[in-house]
Amino acid sequence: MARSVHQILGLLGTKDPAAVRVYPLPPAGEVASPVRAVDDDASERAAAWVSVWGADFGRLTASVTVAEKEALVAAGAREQPAR
Repeated sequence: MARSVHQILGLLGTKDPAAVRVYPLPPAGEVASPVRAVDDDASERAAAWVSVWGADFGRLTASVTVAEKEALVAAGAREQPAR
């Protein structure tokens, strides 16, 4: 389940989504094939983290899923092509 914009902003220590910038994080190497989980929720969570984005405010950075990134951008965060 994706975190809310409010929760992510709290992690970063700001209340202003416009002060946050989001950008794609480089892959950490070869990603293993998706987890073969019996639980659909686990499979959904694993699939959500295939493409990881960074969200930062000052010195704090959080990893966010694509859905969380889209919610942040819709709230006013600035999307950048790179860090």
